[in-house]
Amino acid sequence: MSREILPGLFLEVTVSDQLLTATRVTARPVDSGITSSIDRIVGRFLDHWRRGIHEPLDDDLFLFPETLDKWAPLLLRLKNTVGPGTTVTYKELGDPLGIHPRTVGMVMARNPFPLLIPCHRVIGADGRMTGFSAEGGLDTKRRLLDFERDRR
Repeated sequence: MSREILPGLFLEVTVSDQLLTATRVTARPVDSGITSSIDRIVGRFLDHWRRGIHEPLDDDLFLFPETLDKWAPLLLRLKNTVGPGTTVTYKELGDPLGIHPRTVGMVMARNPFPLLIPCHRVIGADGRMTGFSAEGGLDTKRRLLDFERDRR
């Protein structure tokens, strides 16, 4: 399933056994045959996101790849605490969990759930935009943040 999140920007969702296994921000729509229950859940999330409402998806909907299991608490912390239109630095995100900012950056680069786990809201200590793994890179990151800030 893919849903248009901004003009010309789509969220592709991959599911296995009623769990989210990945999302991808892309410039092209993709039909992946997602189940209607997950489609409704993601649709509701996107509706709230578009209105600037912070209502993260339940933690238990996410199936993290084995290589990121260890970092799930960091990713879930981001999802649950940093709302639309706000940002956090790598240091601010990692400090409460004792995770070095560079490690936070590495985990964000491998985030399997862009937008649903909003790694676009993580910025450098000096306020600069840093990498973003979605199609369009930093331009897409800026578009998402600008859109969210306009909804606040």
